Amino acid sequence: MNILVTGGAGFIGTNLIKALVKKNHTITSIDNYSTGLKSNHIEGCKYIEFDIRNIKDYSAWGKFDVVYHLAALARIQPSFKTPIKTFETNANGTILIAEYCVKNNIPLFYAGSAPIIRVNLKILTPIVKK
Repeated sequence: MNILVTGGAGFIGTNLIKALVKKNHTITSIDNYSTGLKSNHIEGCKYIEFDIRNIKDYSAWGKFDVVYHLAALARIQPSFKTPIKTFETNANGTILIAEYCVKNNIPLFYAGSAPIIRVNLKILTPIVKK
């Protein structure tokens, strides 16, 4: 299969690409290297330095059978300093990827993560007096 991985130079992308290369898939990764590292490159994968916010047609890099979308500006703290850039990348960039996949009938796997917030459930339990 010909596979596109966005955010392929990050931790999760690198591990995904390792597994896909072992299965002899043809892999293209795009990453803007804002958090990903060139030292994470895996032999057998074609890497393109690019920002997901700046393109609507990924077919210039080939025809893909599936897209794994992992690109994002991670961690919540930096988003307070750069909320517009974070939103443009994480929300608008994801929309562009999704539109491309829908338009070209390509399966999209999206992986997002967020901090887990622990809540004391007693606080949320209504008090009922008998």
